[in-house]
Amino acid sequence: MIQIILTDATIQIDGDENELKKINKYETFDDSSACFSKGKYDITKLKHVPLMKNIKGRLVGFAGLAKEIILFCRNNSIKIENFEDKRIHFDFQMKEWTEEELKSFLPNFDYVEHQVRGLQALLKTNKGIVMAPTSAGKSSLMAAWLKLTNLPTLILTDRATLGAQLAQDFRDKGIDCGFCSGNGIRQGFCMVSTIQSVKKLDVSRFQMVLVDECHRSSSKSFQDFLASFGCPLKYGFSASPSNGNLLDFARIRQQLGSIIIQIKSNELMDNG
Repeated sequence: MIQIILTDATIQIDGDENELKKINKYETFDDSSACFSKGKYDITKLKHVPLMKNIKGRLVGFAGLAKEIILFCRNNSIKIENFEDKRIHFDFQMKEWTEEELKSFLPNFDYVEHQVRGLQALLKTNKGIVMAPTSAGKSSLMAAWLKLTNLPTLILTDRATLGAQLAQDFRDKGIDCGFCSGNGIRQGFCMVSTIQSVKKLDVSRFQMVLVDECHRSSSKSFQDFLASFGCPLKYGFSASPSNGNLLDFARIRQQLGSIIIQIKSNELMDNG
């Protein structure tokens, strides 16, 4: 049996030593980045990277891993004796939203059911990844989420051109949104920032972070910032959050959570 404490930042697990070892092994990934040299593969350079740390007999990892660890326990007959949820919860998460209320935050398109499902999925968790193709109206979904939550939010990207377009799109949708990049800062209630320039901002006022094109967030710059940025709500958006590298995708999930909804292109094509 195990006991879990979930906070905004971490998941902490106590309990049977053998079961802790199983969980730790499950959250350990191979790093073969140093194995390839001069056209050869050197297996002796393969590294095993655990995402959990054993601190005084307790496993500790980032909170984004919580869902997959709980599912692993259920699928492997590891009993969770006690689950203590210490995360911050917001009033909008407690409200029973109707579909019409959620649609009111979205542009008046003929087909927005996939975006409504996206909002419903976001409402159920403090961390998660929305997997949506380009044609899904990702920025409209993000803008709807900003309006619904009405929280000071940091939106991260690694490309200034994309960030500037995103900030302008949010302003066009009635959101007070600024932009921070190497060219300077335009202040707003919400802020789009490149990861390269985020240190220019006082991030302590933000209660939520959205990472656009989150498949890029396995990089050191994103990982270092997200690990140190302890806001309650963290979400990622991408058409393909995994680049096929299991360790990279695990690093993304440990900060932003598991995939909570996948919007498929054929649904959009079927609905015009």
